[in-house]
Amino acid sequence: LAAEIEEHRWPVACGDAYPLPLHIDPDFLAVPSSRLELARLEAMARGLTLLIETTPHLEDYWNWIGQAPLRRQYRVPVQDRGRIALTITLIPPEEDGQDQG
Repeated sequence: LAAEIEEHRWPVACGDAYPLPLHIDPDFLAVPSSRLELARLEAMARGLTLLIETTPHLEDYWNWIGQAPLRRQYRVPVQDRGRIALTITLIPPEEDGQDQG
C-alpha cells in the first residue's frame, strides 16, 4: 500500500487520523477481532455518531453534576445483521467529596 501511495502521490493524513479496531488479549498481544466484536464496535460507533448529531450542547453534559444519567436508544444498521437496538448511557460526574467507590 505504501508503494501505491508513493506512486500516485496521494496525500496521507497522520496515523491518528484513522481509527483502527485493535483487540488486545490478557497477555497484551494483538489478536484478530471476530465478526461479532467488529459488529459490536460498528454499532457503538454508529450510536455515538447519532448521539453527537442529535444531542445539542452535548459538551455541557460534563457539567451536569448530580443530574440523572443521559440515556438514548437507537436502531442502527450493522454489517449483515440488519438494524439492531443500542442504548447509550452517559453517567454524570459525581460532585467533589462523594464516594467514588
